[in-house]
Amino acid sequence: MGEVREVTELITPGPAAALAGLLGVPDVPVVCEYSYRLVAPLFFGQGLVVSAAADADAGAVRVSARDAGDRETATGVIRPRVVG
Repeated sequence: MGEVREVTELITPGPAAALAGLLGVPDVPVVCEYSYRLVAPLFFGQGLVVSAAADADAGAVRVSARDAGDRETATGVIRPRVVG
């Protein structure tokens, strides 16, 4: 049987990164969809750096979360929700 370890300092930055990204990007549509992918684990003490950039070709905002060592931990895309 495998070893069981308790990890108490793991941070999942997807939704937190999205919120932080939205706060820094004033041109995000009010009604939008957000998808994200966790790329690597992030632990307390590694730092959380969130960046966002408009992608005009895709009509979206791309969000990225990294640790203080510039290792990518999550990616996301925010785009207008199609209503109708």
